[in-house]
Amino acid sequence: MIYIFPDSGEFSPTVAQNRARKMREILSVALDLAVEGGLDNLTLHGLAERMGRSVAAVYRYYPSKEAVVRELQRLVATHIGVLNADTADRIDGWAREESLSEQDFTLARIIGAAQTYELFAVASPAEFGLVTHYLGNPANVLSEQDVRMVFDVTRGSLQRLADLIADAEAKGVLDKGDARERALMIWGALQGAIQLLKVTRRGAAWGEAGGLPDATVHTLLLGWGADGARLGMIAGKVRTMQLAAPQRQVRDLLNSNDDQTPKQAPDKTNAS
Repeated sequence: MIYIFPDSGEFSPTVAQNRARKMREILSVALDLAVEGGLDNLTLHGLAERMGRSVAAVYRYYPSKEAVVRELQRLVATHIGVLNADTADRIDGWAREESLSEQDFTLARIIGAAQTYELFAVASPAEFGLVTHYLGNPANVLSEQDVRMVFDVTRGSLQRLADLIADAEAKGVLDKGDARERALMIWGALQGAIQLLKVTRRGAAWGEAGGLPDATVHTLLLGWGADGARLGMIAGKVRTMQLAAPQRQVRDLLNSNDDQTPKQAPDKTNAS
């Protein structure tokens, strides 16, 4: 898979391909800077200096730091979607091998999605921080258009989780409820649990909280009617078999050798 930039489609295929290649090159260096020192370490001047280019050359593709940050966040959100698809494929294969019931399979897919998010945060904390950096900041750092463009990517993973929850409700695994609201609750609760893991690792909280993400998701699912025994068994299997463990890096999306010119996605935020 190759990362596709949200260009407006105004370029010819050849120009679009060359432009996308240069944008991936710039974004790759920006990713290095952000991973090394966080978003505060990322400036267009620093980016140009690292690349041995003029600031004007960077401006040609990214008119501001915010535009680079937006694209980094879209990149990581896209990567999380890819990891979710990988987890779903592994769970599908496991379900066939073990002849899982529809109910257990449904639970496994929800748990797999939650564990994918958690394990990516653990495996790639710097990259994970790129998409969560501004969540705790009450200021509107990015423009409304940039935020919408980031959420357009994030929405895919959230909608997939909502679909899994709705399927579980339809099969009687969970009580009826608002699937989208529940998807947001899982995402928000996981976000908080993952942040707390950082605190406990620094010795500022009570005891060892490594199991907090699992416990958080389990508590929510139990409250929505899931069977506790089945839930514990399935979650344990998904974790011990590493069905949700990330096997790709964010950079893989930028280092693709696929030279096929992608179709340019229309920028819906500018549509009238």
